[in-house]
Amino acid sequence: MPDGGVGSFFQELVPNSEVQKRPLTIPIADVLDWKQVLDHLRSRGSSFDPAHRYYVVAFRSIRSKGADDPKLYAADALAQAEARQSGGLLMYWYGSLNERRECFAMCIWESVEHARKANSLPAHMVARNLAREMYDTYQLERYWLGSDADSTPVLEPLPSITYRP
Repeated sequence: MPDGGVGSFFQELVPNSEVQKRPLTIPIADVLDWKQVLDHLRSRGSSFDPAHRYYVVAFRSIRSKGADDPKLYAADALAQAEARQSGGLLMYWYGSLNERRECFAMCIWESVEHARKANSLPAHMVARNLAREMYDTYQLERYWLGSDADSTPVLEPLPSITYRP
């Protein structure tokens, strides 16, 4: 199914520069221009449902000093390719490590069902299993992205997962 320009839009979308400086503390509402995101999704055609909620997953981490970065990046690239092929992944963005080895990554999915499907695929399971050996800590945050009656973006937090050894 064609993405209606969603892929190129999200490939060019750049998060706020504060994400690099404060990846563990920047509020999700400040990461992107969420109105621009929703406006683009609405522009995809007449099938847009204003009540539809997208699924957003943010991964905030502190990478271990002894982490095997090439192994981690390779596993991440395979998981991302597998997720794109499985469908429903609108955006995947992975930031660079800052001087404190902190990082922020984020996915926007068409639906939670698409994310669950990708989460159970082999490459994602390999990447997920590397997390405990590659990170000192990480937090996996989940949100619903929708809009209110005035078309203002609303990010509704869902339960998150935090790992600390």
